[in-house]
Order: sequence, then structure tokens, then C-alpha cells
Amino acid sequence: MDIFKLAAQLLTPHMAEERRDTWLTLAFSGERRKVYDSIPQRGATADFVVTCVRTLLDRGCLGSRHALALLLETVRGAAGDERQAEFQALIDALDQRCGQATAMSSNAASPVRDLVYISYRHRDRQWHTQLRQVLDADSRLHELIWDDTKIPSGSDFQRQIDEHLARARIMIMLASDDYFGPTCGAAECEIKPALAAQRKGEMLILWLPLRPMSIAGSPVAHLMAASGAGAVPLATLSPEAQHATLVKVYHAVLQHLGMVLAAPLATAQQKPAAAAPAASYPPAATTR
Repeated sequence: MDIFKLAAQLLTPHMAEERRDTWLTLAFSGERRKVYDSIPQRGATADFVVTCVRTLLDRGCLGSRHALALLLETVRGAAGDERQAEFQALIDALDQRCGQATAMSSNAASPVRDLVYISYRHRDRQWHTQLRQVLDADSRLHELIWDDTKIPSGSDFQRQIDEHLARARIMIMLASDDYFGPTCGAAECEIKPALAAQRKGEMLILWLPLRPMSIAGSPVAHLMAASGAGAVPLATLSPEAQHATLVKVYHAVLQHLGMVLAAPLATAQQKPAAAAPAASYPPAATTR
């Protein structure tokens, strides 16, 4: 089930500009007002629905209920009988996650680790794009993968990093000497907490060397590289071997999440997508 796509389909007919405030107010009044305040209501219906669903998926559980399930439950009364089963199935799937999270956590304040977090240096965006192409081919991972491209405009960058890092079950590090260097913002805000979580058995670290690097002096020297013995840098491989290595990372992600391989990924050469323009964050003090 592609939760993002299905939720957008179910909500779109009911989210015209004159109605969206009513639905959000009903779903997130009182102690849930902060959720209401976090959702910008401007824009065309399609754009609003995408932003709304993504925000609520990122928000996750509110106690034993999922934030997106609360909105779906509010809106479903206005939907026709033919869509009630779809609404209910999606609400149950979302709330089931939160029920499991409550049962698994002995401390309600501790977030459940369910995300695949990608950490990279912005100048290595090309490699990040290639990795995302492989992972995004599996729709089951869409809402589980998180990286800084998902940070909403105007939000607190460091807070977003901290909150999602605390939920990371797997961190994929696109590694290089620069990435582990003191001038990279990832050093303190991502790498250090990830290693602490790994030592506690709370996180799996899959690190990939992008270029020849000093592995012995790196903080991941004690961990097997996701590319296997020898930690062969991606940049030294043929395009076909690069893709095969990224597929190997994808398989490791599925195995750790307890997912079955849905379908074989293409093994043909895939050309790297053009790198996106450099982001304006993080601030200069944490340049990545």
C-alpha cells in the first residue's frame, strides 16, 4: 500500500480552499492545535494536499493515533459509500503503526525508530541522487526514507535533523574524508549521535565510501562497509558496478526492516541524474 498516494487520492476531492480550514480545525483542535498550525493552507488543492499529507506523515503518531489517520477519519464522513472501505483500511494501517509503537516503547517520550536516514555532504548530491533512484523504486520505502531534501521551507533545520535522526533505524552514510572532516555539518549533528545509537544497538549504519579515503582514521573503521570487504569506493567502479553496489545497499535495508524483496531491480546501467542546485541550508557554520 502506497500510503502517501492513497491518502492524497482520498483527500483531494474534499480539500478545496474554502473547506480545508474546517477539516483541519475539526481534526486538530484543542491540544492538537500545533498540528493545525504546522500545515500551510495556501495554494492550489493538489499542492496543498501534497504538503498536508507529507506534513502529517512526518508528524507521525499523536499518542496511539496517527496524525494523518485523524484527518482521514474527520473527512471520511463526507466521502461516498464506495470509498468508506478505502478510508477505513488506510486509517487502520496508520493507527496500527502507532499502536505497535506504543507497545514497543517503554518510555512514551522515546520515538520509535522506523526511518531510513540518508546522510551526505551536499557536494556529493550526485551520489545521493543515484542512491535515491534505487531506493525510491520500491514504493514501500517512500515514507520511510528521510534526508534533508524533505525539510520544509522556513522550518527549523536543526530541529528537523534531530527529530528524524532520533527516529532513524538505519543510517546510510555517503562517506569520504570530507564527510568525516571537522568542517562538515554532519560531524556533530548526524555522525556522532548515529554512532552512539549504533553502540546501543538502536541503529544500523550502512556506510559507502564514495572516493578513496582514510578508512583507518575514520569513525566507522570498526564497521563493515555496505559495499562489502575491501570498501571499494564507488567512484572507482564502472557504472554497472556502482548500480549493483547501490542495489546491495537496498537489499540490506530491506533485510534490516524485515521486508521481502518485492521485485528484482533493473541491473542495467543507469545514468546519474543531474545534480540539483545547492541548497541554501544548513547555515555557514555547519556547511556540508
